[in-house]
Amino acid sequence: MPMNNPASTSSLIVKGLLAGFSVPAFLVFTAMIGFGSLAKSQGLTLASTIFSAAGIYGLPGQVAMLEAYATGASLLIILISVAMANMRFFPMTVVLMPLFEPGDRLHGWRYLIVQFMSVNTWSHMQHVAPEMPRSERLGYFSGFAFTCFSFGVLGAAAGWLLAGNLSNAVTTTLIFINPAYFIFLFCTSRTRNVIFSIILGAVLGPVFYKISPDWGLPICGLVAGTLGYWLCRDSGA
Repeated sequence: MPMNNPASTSSLIVKGLLAGFSVPAFLVFTAMIGFGSLAKSQGLTLASTIFSAAGIYGLPGQVAMLEAYATGASLLIILISVAMANMRFFPMTVVLMPLFEPGDRLHGWRYLIVQFMSVNTWSHMQHVAPEMPRSERLGYFSGFAFTCFSFGVLGAAAGWLLAGNLSNAVTTTLIFINPAYFIFLFCTSRTRNVIFSIILGAVLGPVFYKISPDWGLPICGLVAGTLGYWLCRDSGA
C-alpha cells in the first residue's frame, strides 16, 4: 500500500488510531490519573495540568516538574529538570526514525508526530514494525501514538478532577503501573542483552539509589545497559 496515496495514508492513520484502543493507551490513562491528582495537590490548575501533560508527555519529566515547582524553583531550573528527565527520548527517536520510509507524505509532520512518542509507542513499534511494510509504518505510528497521547491527556484531567477521592497510596500505585508494564514488555524480548540489562537494573537500582538518590537512576541505567550489552556481545544475542 503506497504512502503517496492520500487515501492509503488516511486508512493507515485510522488503523493506528483503532489499534491504540488497547493496553498501552489504558496504562497511559491510569498512570496520568496519578499525575493529575499529584498536580492538583501541588496547586496546579486544571489548565496547567493538561498543558504540562501534553507539553511534557513523559511521567518522569512531569514528576520532576512537580518536585521542582513544589520547592519554589525558578522556571529555568524547572525547564532544565524536565529536559534532563526527558532526554531519554532522544536515543529512542534515533532508533525509531530508520524504521520509517524517508520522503513519505507525513515527512513534514514528523516534528509534530514525535511529540506523541512515549515508551509505550516506541516499544510497540519495535514489535510490530518488522511485520509491516516500511511504507506503512509512519502512518500507523501516527494514529497509534495520537490515541495514546489523547488518553494520557484525558487521564491527567481525570486525575485532577478526582483528586481528593484518591488516597496517596492509590495515586502512587497508578503512576508505577506504566513502568511495571514496560518491564513485562521488555522481558518478552528474545535477546539476552535486554534480559541481562533488566536483571542487572533490578539488582543495582536500589544500590545506586542509596548512593545517590538524585543520580542513581540514570547511572544505574547506564551501567546496567552497558554491562548487559558487553556480557552478550559475543553470543550473537
